[in-house]
Amino acid sequence: MKNRWFFWSIFVVSLLLGLWVYFTTPNVPVPVHLNMRGEVDGYGSKFMGTLLFPLVILVVGLLLIYLEKIDPFRENVKRSRKAIDATLDIVAAFMLFFQIAFAWLIKTNSNKLDTAVLYVGMGIMFILIGNYLPTIKRNFFVGVRTPWTLASDSVWRSTHRLAGWAFVLLGLWTILVGILKLNFWLWFVVFIVVVIYISIVYPFVKFKKEQSENKLS
Repeated sequence: MKNRWFFWSIFVVSLLLGLWVYFTTPNVPVPVHLNMRGEVDGYGSKFMGTLLFPLVILVVGLLLIYLEKIDPFRENVKRSRKAIDATLDIVAAFMLFFQIAFAWLIKTNSNKLDTAVLYVGMGIMFILIGNYLPTIKRNFFVGVRTPWTLASDSVWRSTHRLAGWAFVLLGLWTILVGILKLNFWLWFVVFIVVVIYISIVYPFVKFKKEQSENKLS
């Protein structure tokens, strides 16, 4: 707990913000979802729009505490503790970022957010996570968890080295799309290609190649 002050500070800020918006907002449907053009395309209860964020951050925090006890690869978790904690810190900070955006929408009665804000926020998150992915060892909760990466340490390592670079480049691309206000589909196509390649194509091919080499040896 003492080494996770940053995470729990995010949780406290998120909870206080959520409570403030909740108790100062009429009991009416509020924005709970945005499309990639920054437009509100979903409304929900006041609770969902204000207090769901700190609850999700709390769940992530509990995962931080108990990860070594519930993950079968607990030794790998211990050896990756710094990178895993940092990754979950980034996720929590991004949740707070989105919560602030929705709080602004609620309190100003707006139905649109500047897309540059969304894309720059996402881009920074991708870049930061990309810097930690290569140092995370095989586990069941954080990283590119597919049947092929979980079955082999070498496939896990090579996939996460690639994923680190891919996330950094994807982050830079996301920021560029936001600043230049490029078409959403330009971003989405690149995003899907990157995700499919690093989560399915690359680890599958790498695993099959490793199996073939093991049979020959």
